[in-house]
Amino acid sequence: MFESNLKKIDLNKKNVIISKTINLDKGLDCFILISSKDQKLWELLLNKIFDSIIDKIFHNNIHNKLWVALENINSFLYTWESNSEKIKWLHAVIWILRWNDVFFSTIWKPSCYLVNDRKEVVEITDKAESKKEFWFILNWSLKDGEVITFSNVRLFDYLSKDDLRDSTLSWDVNWFNNNIVNILKGEDLTKNVWVLSFQNLIFNISENKRVSEVLGGAMKLFDNGLTKKAVAMFMIAKEKLEMKSKPIKNTVFLLGIVVSFVLLYFILSSVIWLSQNDRVVDTSKQNLEQAKVYVRVASENTNNPEVFDLNIKKAEDLIDDIKGKQLFLNDIEKIQHEIGLLNKQFNQIESFEKTGENTIYTSPNLEWGMNVLTLNRKVYVIWKDFVVWPIIPWKDAEKYVFDKLADGDYFVDSVPMSSTSSIVLLTSLGNVVEFDKNSFFSYVDVRNQEKWWEDSVMLWFFSSNIYLLNKERNQIFKHKKEWETYSSWEKYLKDEDSTSIWEILSIAIDGWIYILKKDLSMVKLFRSPTYRLENMMLNKLPDNYKLEEGKNDMIKMEASQKLNYVYMLLNDRILIFEPNSNRYQNVKSLTFLGQVEWANFEIKDFYVESDWEIVVLWDSGLYKLYFEISEEDKLILK
Repeated sequence: MFESNLKKIDLNKKNVIISKTINLDKGLDCFILISSKDQKLWELLLNKIFDSIIDKIFHNNIHNKLWVALENINSFLYTWESNSEKIKWLHAVIWILRWNDVFFSTIWKPSCYLVNDRKEVVEITDKAESKKEFWFILNWSLKDGEVITFSNVRLFDYLSKDDLRDSTLSWDVNWFNNNIVNILKGEDLTKNVWVLSFQNLIFNISENKRVSEVLGGAMKLFDNGLTKKAVAMFMIAKEKLEMKSKPIKNTVFLLGIVVSFVLLYFILSSVIWLSQNDRVVDTSKQNLEQAKVYVRVASENTNNPEVFDLNIKKAEDLIDDIKGKQLFLNDIEKIQHEIGLLNKQFNQIESFEKTGENTIYTSPNLEWGMNVLTLNRKVYVIWKDFVVWPIIPWKDAEKYVFDKLADGDYFVDSVPMSSTSSIVLLTSLGNVVEFDKNSFFSYVDVRNQEKWWEDSVMLWFFSSNIYLLNKERNQIFKHKKEWETYSSWEKYLKDEDSTSIWEILSIAIDGWIYILKKDLSMVKLFRSPTYRLENMMLNKLPDNYKLEEGKNDMIKMEASQKLNYVYMLLNDRILIFEPNSNRYQNVKSLTFLGQVEWANFEIKDFYVESDWEIVVLWDSGLYKLYFEISEEDKLILK
């Protein structure tokens, strides 16, 4: 069980303190604390929190469900951003308590502290944070006797760690809170203050105590009227048996022996089963502790791939075994979460989430979007039969429909054509369409062919020429620009190379052509001074550089003479590589620098017009991400 205590210091200041507790389920509670000067703001915020959390958060997958709730609450807070003073004076904490697991998020500058079972004091929140929205969820698992404390002021501005440590002398949360409040009352406080503390009181029971409880329970089981009545009936039956003949006595005696053996068998079986079950629990507990050791060793060896992989594999094997026995499921969930974070660190994965700063455009209609691209710094989104542009934050974009597409024909790929400020689009029936700078559609002609190469699946544009990948994904066709039309197709790969490559997942063009093969190896096609294919060396690849099942259609590469890096969409993540040379003619290898993922959802498409910024398309939003490369050649999102 948990014991909590909330203390408020009322100094007759303007800020109002509100506290609410909601029981969501057995062993699942939500706590809300708000400090605000604006009554209308906190009333509306409280209602929004209730609407977003009640009947929407359950025991499973709390982190993701709480994040969805916070997104809804943030959408409400956006409407108040124009008045920064109101947001500045809003301090709030939302936290979910699931048994002994704490999940919480804060806005503006509330503080949180942990006093662990070794009386070490940890400031969990960052003193420099001044957030106008709930954008990060902290997770903590409280051990027996540990205390976690929240306040709408930074306690370390008024107290020392020793003050908090001394407050735990009695391990009584009421005494703990009173001691903190007494110290604060002697300080020069500028606002009304609240201090909320929780303590985990689920103390471990010793083996002797367990045995005593079991024996006591057994005595209580026999100490009742039914048992006493059974004993009395047995005594009466015994007296009657004494008066019977010897053969009857012998028969009853033998039956008693048989019944006794049967009862003894069931008793021994139960004892053995309980003993085996205890051994299984004890073994699983030891394996759980060993898994934690493996995870710790892995965390200390993220720069040593072999040691890291070995320890993570050992931890995962132990966890799978324990999970199969349906034991310690909460502990397993926390270890798996830690392993996930370590794998991200090991594979240099940077996660991004929706913020006001990186959002370009939001609309539920974007779920129909197929491609995103930029041209002259303007963003376009391509649907199956129309183009939406210009995409400008907080404004409705224009929709341009191409009504001359034949039945069953639709756009499957698109690229910008910078030389004419137009967009070239490929359709499913093998047509090429131009969307010009005046927002008009027109079919593009090709000479000496009834139509473009049929059933092409991908399209590229470079140096006024169009390149198509055939549906078998083993040949690239080039069409040269000739006045207002294009020449007939020219095979760009020799037949023997097309056969050896087998299947092309994607290409990118920076002067010559990068070709990504089905096994995720890469070759580069050079055309001068002579035709040749050269294998590309891929350096420092992460462990997750492998094709996940069903992800073939989610692969895309970007490269150009204007870009310093090569970009790849693989398994819903954008990978960034650095070529070994700034001259495309001399590139022989690529070095992996890092990868970017959308923290909660899949990335549908991306486009890079210039280095350091990436435009990302998702089902309900467009985002622009900015990154840099550190001196250690690591990818860092800004």
